[in-house]
Amino acid sequence: MSDALPVLSYDPRLSGARCDLCALGPTSPLVRYGPERPWRPVPSEFNPGALGFMIGQSPGPDEHEGGRPWIGRAGLFLTQMVNALGLPRGAFSYSNVALCSPPGVATGAYERILYRTHKHNAEERRKAKTEGRDPVLILEPHVACLPRLKEEILRYDNLVLLGGDALKVFYGDEAGITDLRGGQELLGLGEDGKFYRGRNIGQLQLVKAWKVIPLFHPSYVLQARRWQRVFRSDIAKALRY
Repeated sequence: MSDALPVLSYDPRLSGARCDLCALGPTSPLVRYGPERPWRPVPSEFNPGALGFMIGQSPGPDEHEGGRPWIGRAGLFLTQMVNALGLPRGAFSYSNVALCSPPGVATGAYERILYRTHKHNAEERRKAKTEGRDPVLILEPHVACLPRLKEEILRYDNLVLLGGDALKVFYGDEAGITDLRGGQELLGLGEDGKFYRGRNIGQLQLVKAWKVIPLFHPSYVLQARRWQRVFRSDIAKALRY
C-alpha cells in the first residue's frame, strides 16, 4: 500500500498558513501520516450572516473524519446551547486556532505536541550551534496557523474565544480563561501584526478592531456541569455585544 498523501480539497497554505514548518504539518518530523491517518486539515465553517466567529483550540477525531469543525461531543453541546437561545447552529461561524490535531484521541495530545516541539527545537539549536549553521525550527501549530486565522477573522466584527488556548493566541500567554470568562472587551490588530486589548486601542493604527468575549471551552463545561447555565448566559452576551 502506498504511503502517498491524498490530494486535499482544502489547503490552508493558500490562506497563508505555514504548514510546511508546522509541528503538525505534512512533513513534520514529529508526526507520521499515512493512508489510515492522512494529513487532513479541518477548514473553518463560514455561515452567511453569522453573528460572530467562534474559535477554539484544535479539531478532534470526529472533526477530522467529518471535515467540519465543532461536530464532536463538545461541538454538539455547543450547538445545543446555541439552539437553547432559539438560534440555529448557523447563527455563528466556527474555527480553531489550529486546523490540525495529532493522530490519536488521547486527552492532552495537543499539549504533548507542544512539549515535543519545544524539545525538538532545543535539540536542533544545540546541533546547529555545534555544526556552525542556522537551526531549522518547527512552529507550534497555532503559530503556523496564525496568518490564516488573521485573514479569516477580518470577515467578522465579533469573536467568541472558546477556552484558554484560543484566548492566549489573542490575549497573550498570561491571560487566564477563569478570570476573563464572560468579559467583553475590544481587541485590535495593529499594522505591526500584533493584537492589542483595551479601550485605548482607538489611539493605535489598526487593521481592524473586534468585540471579543471569552468563554469556557464546551468540553470543560460538559465535565463541570455547574457552569452550564453560566455558559449559556455568556453565549447570550455574545449575541448582545
